[in-house]
Amino acid sequence: SSGINAEWPLRPGEYKTQYELQARRARDKDKELRTLQIAEKHLKIGEDQMNLEKQRHENYKDELDSFNRESDKLQDKRKELNHEVDNLKRTLVKQLNLTTAERKRIESSLSDERQLVLDLVEFRAALQEITRITSLKTIERDNKAREYLKAEMRFHKAREDMKAKQHAIEDAAKKTAEMQTRLREFAKMYNVIKNERNKCVNLIQTSTQRAGEMREKIKILHNEIEILQQSANNKKEKVPTATLR
Repeated sequence: SSGINAEWPLRPGEYKTQYELQARRARDKDKELRTLQIAEKHLKIGEDQMNLEKQRHENYKDELDSFNRESDKLQDKRKELNHEVDNLKRTLVKQLNLTTAERKRIESSLSDERQLVLDLVEFRAALQEITRITSLKTIERDNKAREYLKAEMRFHKAREDMKAKQHAIEDAAKKTAEMQTRLREFAKMYNVIKNERNKCVNLIQTSTQRAGEMREKIKILHNEIEILQQSANNKKEKVPTATLR
């Protein structure tokens, strides 16, 4: 059994197969390495672009915050000025000799102006909210872009791993086919040896049977020789007695 489990030496054709297998693995490894390097380069470029966009966004956000602070100050100042203007307008209307209808028209115009100012304030607040949402969407977009690049890297890595596993499966299948071929050759050799052994066993049995038969024949011959010797001895003993007579 030790001879069966021992590693069989490779044949010339199998040396070539192993060399080609190692060469193909080396080529595949180099290709995977180049693909990984390209992907890493693209990732680095993407990260640099995202960092640049992030820096631009931060600068824009700082400028926007500064603008909003200044805008809030100007808005407060504007409210004060509008309040002073309203007071001056009311004082001016009272000082002028205007009819009731003219006074109502002026007061209506002042009311419309105040409403327009309030609408402007609301529009400005809405603009600030839109700007804030845009900033959040920009950050969300950058995060999604970063996650996309990472997912793309994982995809490339998984695809290369799948290729490597596929190659390993193909190599295992090839080795299995080679082993099956060797096992078939071994089975043929075993059958030949078994047949030769059976022939030897048959020859041994035939020889043993013949040897037994020969021993029986020799035994019979020995018995016959002893009988003949005994008969000869008896005849010799009788010859001198006859001579004396």
